[in-house]
Parts: sequence; structure tokens; C-alpha cells
Amino acid sequence: MSRSQMTRNQNQDRTAARRSWTGAMAGVMALALALATSAVAARPASAATTYTVSQTVTVGIEPEGVAVDPATDTIYVANFGSNNVSVIDGARHTVTATIGVGSEPEGVAVDPATDTIYVANIGSNNVSVINGANDTVTATIGVGSNPYAVAVDPATDTIYVANIGSNNVSVIDGANDTVAATVGVGSGPEGVAVDPATDTIYVANYGSATVSVINGASDTVTQTVTVGSNPYAVAVDPATDTIYVANINSNTVSVIDGATYTVTATVGVGSDPIGVAVDATTETIYVANYDSANVSVIDGASHTVTQTVTVGDAPVGVAVDAAIDTIYVANYGSGTVSVITAATPDADLAVATHPDIITPATSSRGAVVTYTPPAVTDEDGTTLVATCSPPSGSVFPGGLTTVTCSVSDADDTPGTATTSFSVDVTLALLTTSLPGATLGSPYDAQVQAGGGATPYTFSISAGSLPTGLSLDPATGAITGTPVVPGTSDFTVEVTDSTSPTHQVATQALSITVGGCSAANTVTGRRSAPLVVGAGITCITGASIGGAVVISPGAVVAITASQIGGPLVSNAAKSLAVCGSGIDGPVRVAGSTGAVLIGDAGDDGSPGCGANSISGATTLSANSAGLELGADVISGPVSLTGNTGSDPEGSGPEVEANRIAGSLSCTANSPAPTDGGRPNASASASGQCAGLG
Repeated sequence: MSRSQMTRNQNQDRTAARRSWTGAMAGVMALALALATSAVAARPASAATTYTVSQTVTVGIEPEGVAVDPATDTIYVANFGSNNVSVIDGARHTVTATIGVGSEPEGVAVDPATDTIYVANIGSNNVSVINGANDTVTATIGVGSNPYAVAVDPATDTIYVANIGSNNVSVIDGANDTVAATVGVGSGPEGVAVDPATDTIYVANYGSATVSVINGASDTVTQTVTVGSNPYAVAVDPATDTIYVANINSNTVSVIDGATYTVTATVGVGSDPIGVAVDATTETIYVANYDSANVSVIDGASHTVTQTVTVGDAPVGVAVDAAIDTIYVANYGSGTVSVITAATPDADLAVATHPDIITPATSSRGAVVTYTPPAVTDEDGTTLVATCSPPSGSVFPGGLTTVTCSVSDADDTPGTATTSFSVDVTLALLTTSLPGATLGSPYDAQVQAGGGATPYTFSISAGSLPTGLSLDPATGAITGTPVVPGTSDFTVEVTDSTSPTHQVATQALSITVGGCSAANTVTGRRSAPLVVGAGITCITGASIGGAVVISPGAVVAITASQIGGPLVSNAAKSLAVCGSGIDGPVRVAGSTGAVLIGDAGDDGSPGCGANSISGATTLSANSAGLELGADVISGPVSLTGNTGSDPEGSGPEVEANRIAGSLSCTANSPAPTDGGRPNASASASGQCAGLG
């Protein structure tokens, strides 16, 4: 359950109500000690200060209150669940003693002038007095009902105890450990803080949403200030006469001007702010947020949260040791104290800026980038070279990478200064050439890109691939089986995923499809029919005086030739007929590779021209796709039982043909298409009913 949801009945469920004021106590103590001991010279707060949890100290059960004695570098933690106080050595951050006190100790405060510690025990309605020199309880003082919070005025040796059950504050004389006065305040006082510079006491009243202002000289309430919902803790900055109030149910801190007693600002913090402390030397306020398990750091000059530090479970109390810039947070839920340290860059140390770097990728991993780390000359004349990450010479991935450089010194003002710059490895198409292909043989090559932001999209922006090859847009792989010899020139374009504007890179490439040679090329006039055996055969610019019969396993490319009879192919590996005339029927069956008979102008490069066929054209049981395109055919056309994709990667294509007879298609998978280029035929039926 959220602490903001807990019932605040004064006489019931004390455990649920107990966490409020411990952080306020710690803050008051730290301020009072700084003033009383004058141990720390005032220094300005730095916006560059960073806060980190440097150590975690295990203490008793359910720690709530925490206070610091800067004179002895000792921290005292009130453990609600184990009825004791843990004593922590601030130099080593180890528990050196455990002191038994009253029942359910909630608040703890230190008087550095007398080395005395005061513990408010809510369960036994008293205050335990501890001698800091020997860690023993020297007195027990009865106070009001359910004492929640305790604060010390070292200047007057006076202790103030907020009693939530009796709605008053017990005023204890530190010289004789007796209650000298009782001051009535608002409903449910949970937090109390002292301004020793003005002898003024501030009491946070949970039930009445107010802060009571007590004059320490007369022990009377002189003002009542309305604040946020359910104020739970209060702390004072004596240097600026400013009071800070943590309001648990509105998740805010009210800022009160101590001169006018008016709320001058309200600062939003974490969930259920329950503890607050002030470092008067840096004008910084620390707020423990119970439900969000963190500490909000507030700049007192601007009243803004500059950092949020994650701590243990259910932080309650918070205290500051201004002498060493260290903050202590009691974590109720985890039984620990988080030690937060502040680091401020050396004021005399600065790293020179380095210009941003933009470079194209040189591999799929990115690019090796070298640079000169920035250097600085310190005030003592020492030249310091920054250490950068990632270092020069690293492989930088595609896109933006931030390089952080830092330099440290150890002179009179030791510290570390940092700078950063960006390295942008931009998109580049890395492939500059592709291997040649062989007619009728499977081809597999990779176009590679690097830099920018993945995933990439590849495309052909100019020219075209060899007929039979295709480009995978997702991977850049060029695959397939080329069916037309020659050289194809094209441009590959790659687009990355950089947002909001994509990067684009291009590269001109070419693929030469070889395989034709003097030994396997038929050219010129041939008076007899031609039987083509297995292997590659190129018929180029030839005139064949009879039929051409293609045997199983043959790879055949017929270009700009005239065949004086039928063209018959049975179980060829691949067949391309381009820009040729055939004086007879064409029968192509059982091909295991692509079949290309003319094209409508959308094939690859070099192109495949239209053919003239004098007779019927029968294409059956070809298993790797086919295309019949832009041909003039004086007989019927029949496609039966063909499967697979055409050389361009789509289903069987019958497009832009002029067919004197009928067009009939049956049992082809997938069904033929015309690619948006209709045929002209006497009639069309079956799967080709809509194509002619």
C-alpha cells in the first residue's frame, strides 16, 4: 500500500504512520551542525554536480531516522523494527556499534556541540539520550504521546520533539535532560526542524496541512503557514532563511520564505516524499520519495529538480554531511543505508571540444574511425590527454555514436572534466563489382551495404539485371539462372531506416553472362536441320535450313536467327528464343530451367526481341517458369501443366502476343498472367480466358 493511502489515526496503526519526519531530522541536523561548527566554507552549487550511490550499508530492521555528526564523521540510524540505533563510521561506512533504545525508535538528531544523540521512541513515549563518546544511553526522558520527530538547536542546547499523538512539541533542556515546556501545535505533528540562526522552530502538521512557527525564546507559536497536502517532513536552510516542507499526498515540496512566512514556490518531486534535508553550503535540497524508491535533488536557487537518484526500497530518512558532500538515506524496506556521493567537475579543468565526425561505412560492420583525443593544459602547466570511449581506431557501427572523453587531475582542486562528440557512419553501398554469370547456371551474388540504420531496402534504380536474375530487396542478394548471354548494366540503390529522413546510396554495376564461345556457337547459313546436344549452345545470327531439335540437358540461346522448320525441345535445361523467325510449329516440353520465347519489353538486359512463329506453339510440363511475349504466332497457342516462376520472378507470362489462332491454358501452376499487356487472339479459354 502507498504511504499516501495509509490511515493517519493518531492512536491506531502507529507502524503505518511512522515514516514522516526522519528525513527532516537529518536535514535539520546537518544544517545546524554546519552552522555550529563552521567547518565548511560556503561554496556555490554546481549544475554539473552528479550524484551516485557509492555504497550500501546494512543496518537494523526497518531503519527510518538518520542523522550525521560531522564533527566525528559518524552517522546514527534509528531502526524502528529492532528497537536500536546503528552507529556507522563515516570513513569506512561500517557499523561500529548497535545501541538499544526505547520501543519503536523513529527520529534521531545529533548535537555536535555536546556529542549527544537524541532518539524519539514512538512506542514508549520517550526520548533516549546517547553519549556519542561511548555509545551508551545516559538518560530516558518522558515526552508527549507518540513522539515522531526530534530536532536540536546546538546554539541553545535545546531539543524539540514532535508528538503526533498529543498534537504538541516537547521542549527539552539539554543541560539537565528535562522537559522545560510543551507547545501546542497543529493536528498530527510529524516533522520538526530548527533554524539556529533565528532561534525558530518549524513543525509540519500532517493532519492540518500546515507548518507551525515557534519562537524558541518564548516557546510560543507565532505563525501558521498553509502548505501542501499532508506535510510529512521539514528542513531549514539557515543561510537563505528558507524552509522546505515535504507533502506526502501531493508529491510536492513547499518552499517557505522565513522572513515573510509565505509559500514562494512548490516543487514537484517523486511519489510519496517523506524525508527532506538541506545542504546549506551548496543550497541543495534532498527529498526521500518512499514509493518511487529514489531521492530528488533540488537546486535551491532555481527550485528545480536537477537529478533523481535511485536508492534502496522505501527510503524514509535523509541526512547530509556537508563537509564531505555525502548524503545518507535510510531505506525502511531493505534494511540499509544508501551512501550518495556528489562529484563536481574541477572548475579549472576543461576539455577542448572535438568536432563531430561524418564518414561513410567501409564494411557491413561500419567503419574504422581514427581521431586525436582532445588535450588540455591544467593550471599547473601539465598537459593532460583525454581518455575517450569508444577509443580512436575502433570500429564504429552504422549511425550515430557518441564519443565521451574525460580527463582527470589531482592538483589543488582534483576533479574530472568531460566532453563529447558524435561519429556518424553514413550509408554506403560497398559492392563495386559483381562476378560474371554463366548461361544456364545458377547465379548467387551479394550486394553489400553498411552504415546508416538497418534494415536496408535494395532496388534497381536504372538499367536491369540479366534476364533470369532478380534482386532480393531485403537482403541485396542477386540470384537466379540467366538465360540470355551478354552484358547488363544497371544501378543498385539502397535505402536505410534512418528517421525521419532515410539515407540513400547508389552504385553502378554490371554482370556479364558468358558461356558462348566459338566452339559452341552456331552462326551463318546451315542447309541441314540441327540437333542440339547437352551443354551450352548459342545460335546467333544463323540461318538453319530445317528443324532445330534440342536434346535433354541442353542450354540453348537462339538470337537473331532464322529456323527453316519446327523448333522442338524436350527436357532442356534452359531455352531462350529472341528476335528470331521459326518456319514451323514450336513444341517445348519438360524443361527443367527457364523458358523465354520473346518478351514484351520488360525483361532484363540485354533484351529479348519478339519472334515470328509460323505454326502452333505448344508449351507443356516445363517446371521452372516460362514467358511467351510479344511474338507473332500464326497458329494456336497451348499451355498445359507448366509450373514455376518466369525468368523475371513471377508466374508464367503470356503477354502482348498476336495469335492468329486460339489461346488455351490448362493445369498451369500458378495460372498464367499477361503482366498488364493483353494478347490479341482469336479466342482465349481455360486459365487464359482473360488474357486474349
